[in-house]
Amino acid sequence: MGLLDQHTGDPLTALQGVLRARAASLTADEIELGCPLNNLAQEMSPLDERFRRLVDATFDDWRKGFAQALERGQADGTVRQDVDARKVAAFLVAAAEGSYGLAKSANSRTMLRSNLETLATYLDSLRPASMVARQSR
Repeated sequence: MGLLDQHTGDPLTALQGVLRARAASLTADEIELGCPLNNLAQEMSPLDERFRRLVDATFDDWRKGFAQALERGQADGTVRQDVDARKVAAFLVAAAEGSYGLAKSANSRTMLRSNLETLATYLDSLRPASMVARQSR
């Protein structure tokens, strides 16, 4: 989330940059082992309520960070006003974490790269039509 806090421009471009950087720099361990936090959430959440709350607090920080970035984009006109920043933020975290889990299960770097790139491309749909028209010229 620190990368998003440091970025002063268009938050969608910043998010796309983070996703594409992750896709480009994947290690074999990340594919084999998946996301450590997601692994802990899946295994420990049903066993220990206090632990579940702590893990969820981390995911909540990510959701809040993404939502704040999207809200900044709405304020500066780079994100459509009709976008529900909180719902999209929750979707982004779920999609990224789910992608890591699927890639781990399939042992597929290609799958994870493709999913992260698709997620980065999805972010373009959150731009105002006027901005998309300018970019396509």
